Amino acid sequence: MKRIISSILFISFVFLFAAAFIVDSSVATNGEKAAKKTQQIFIPKGDDAFQTPDNGETLDDFSETPIPAEFFGQGSLPYKGTVVLKGKPMPDYGDNVDCVITRENSGTVPFTTRLRIRALSLVSSCPITVSYRDGHTEKWDVAVSLSPSAASTGAMTIKADGTFDSRLEVFPLFTFAPSRDADPQPSAVSQESRSRELDTGSTMVQMYLRSLRNKESGSNAEIQAPTLVVPVKLASTGTKWRLVNDNFVIIDILKELEKLARHLVIQIPRGPVQPF
Repeated sequence: MKRIISSILFISFVFLFAAAFIVDSSVATNGEKAAKKTQQIFIPKGDDAFQTPDNGETLDDFSETPIPAEFFGQGSLPYKGTVVLKGKPMPDYGDNVDCVITRENSGTVPFTTRLRIRALSLVSSCPITVSYRDGHTEKWDVAVSLSPSAASTGAMTIKADGTFDSRLEVFPLFTFAPSRDADPQPSAVSQESRSRELDTGSTMVQMYLRSLRNKESGSNAEIQAPTLVVPVKLASTGTKWRLVNDNFVIIDILKELEKLARHLVIQIPRGPVQPF
C-alpha cells in the first residue's frame, strides 16, 4: 500500500513539474515574441540620392504667381505657364543622381528627422514659350537648382508601420536662357547676355519683382521692406520604407506635391555621395 501511495505521489510530482515547465516555456516564448514585436529599429542619419524621370510628373505652375512683364526683355508679357521638368544628372554625386536629400538626425523608430536638400539639378523637358507685346514669341530653356541665398529644408516623420510623412520648403534658383531648339548653335555671348536668373531665396529678387509688378500695374506705391519669396512647399504622406543593411530604403516612388508644384523621384540605391 505504501508503495502504491509513493508511486502516486511521484507521478503527481512529475506531472506538476512538467506542467510548470510547459507554462514557463510558454511564458518565455510569449515574452520573446513580445520583445521581437517591440524591438526598436535604429535608423542612422545619411544622404538619400534620387532620380527625376522625364515623365511629365515634375512641374512648376506659374499661373497664380506669374513671372512679371519685362523679365525676359523689353516688351515681354507676364509668363503664366507651366514648366515641365526632368532630372539633369550631377556626375559628382553618382550615375543618374539629380537630387540629394540629407536626413540630419539619427533615431529610433518612430521619430522625426530634419531634412536638407543638399543638391538639385533639373531642366525643362521642353522649352517654354514667352510672348511679347508686338505679337512675336520666343522659346526659353529652364534650369532649376538650389538658391544660394536660402536653405531648402524640411522634416520627415518615420513611423513604425513602415511608412513616413515628409515636407520640404524649397527655394529654387531658376535660370532661363534662349532655347537651343530655336538656335541650335547660339553663341556663348548671346546665351550669357540674355540669360535670366530668378533666385526665389533672394530678398533683392523680391524687391525686383515688386518693382516690376508696380510698373506693370501703373502703381507708384513705395516698395515695402523686402521679404522672402514664399518657398515651394512640397509634402508626401504614407510613403513606404524599410531598412536594408542599415540603409534607409524608400520602396515607393516618392511623390512630393503642392497645389502649384510637383516633384516625383525614384531613390537610387545608396552609394558614396561626394561632398561639395
